[in-house]
Order: sequence, then structure tokens, then C-alpha cells
Amino acid sequence: MKSLQKGYLELNQIWLSRQEYDAHKKRLQQNQRMSPPKDYRIYEQVKKTQYLNNRKRELMKWQTIQEQNAQILARLAKISNRSPTVFQNLNWKASQLVWYSKRQKIIKRTKITNRK
Repeated sequence: MKSLQKGYLELNQIWLSRQEYDAHKKRLQQNQRMSPPKDYRIYEQVKKTQYLNNRKRELMKWQTIQEQNAQILARLAKISNRSPTVFQNLNWKASQLVWYSKRQKIIKRTKITNRK
């Protein structure tokens, strides 16, 4: 009987030590996730370079979009045989007309919904 109790005690001790080990390992993993690297300067530098790279990427996107728009305007100007500045003014007026017509549609919709 004593040997059986002794066996249970040993198993219980092993189980407890295993639980403590798992808890300790989990705490270490959480601390690693929460704490920055040992050298904080490296961490700051990495964050800074990531920010700069993202910013450069955004600027490159906008530059390519602007270049594409300029190319399209140049093609349209060639087609219409007008100077690019005149065509840009016409394009701006057309966009204003589109905006105004959309605004009028919205006003009409709100008037109709208010009547109901």
C-alpha cells in the first residue's frame, strides 16, 4: 500500500513540475512577444525604416498615377488638336459639370423622399 501511495506521490510531483514548467514557458513566450528586442535602438531603427519604406511606396504609386494621367491628357490633346492647357481647362469644366449634375440628382432624390 505504501509503495502505491509513493507511486502516486511521485506521479503527482512529476505532474506538478510539468505544470510549472508549462506555465513558466508560457510566461517567457508572452514576455518575448510584449518586450522589444534587447537593443531598443535597433527596434526603433527598424520601425523608422519600415515607415520610410511605406512612405516611399505610397509616393511611387502617386507618381506613377500622375505620370499616367499626364500621358492620357497628352494623348487626348493630340487627338483633339488642342494645346494641353486648354484641354486641361476643358477637362476641369467637364468634371465640374459632372459634379453639378450629380448634385442636382441628389437634390431631386431628397425632394422626392421628403414628399413621401
